This record gives sequence, structure tokens and C-alpha cells, in this order.
Amino acid sequence: MVNKNEANFKVELIQSGFIYGNNTTYNRTIRVHNYGGVTGTGLNYTLTLEGSSKASFEYDNILGSIPVNGYKDIPIR
Repeated sequence: MVNKNEANFKVELIQSGFIYGNNTTYNRTIRVHNYGGVTGTGLNYTLTLEGSSKASFEYDNILGSIPVNGYKDIPIR
């Protein structure tokens, strides 16, 4: 839990791999940064994906704790 006055989380999408057409595998990672003043504990999240990519996407929505200036990665494959 994080006090809303001390919370400051940012999210970035990291893309890796190559796209060569329909047979290509590529990877993405969602990185959640904690730029707030306290550790975020008991964190969870919700993702909404649009298009055909959502058919093969599974995730556990519990991040746990992210320390101040730390981050957690959510892989998407």
C-alpha cells in the first residue's frame, strides 16, 4: 500500500527482437518504476490489450513490492 501523496509510478514499454512477418517472434516488457518517496507494497495491476495479441497473453497481476527508485518487469511474450 502506498499513500497517494507519496506515490509516483511510471510505466514504460521495452521492445526487443525483430519483426519479419507472420512467423516472427518478438518480445516486449512492461517496466513499472517507483519514483515515489516510499516503497510500494502489495502492488497489483490490470492490463488491457487490444487486437490479436491478447489471445496469447497471460500474466499474474501481482507485482509485490517495488522499493523507492526500483522497478519490476512484466514480460509479454
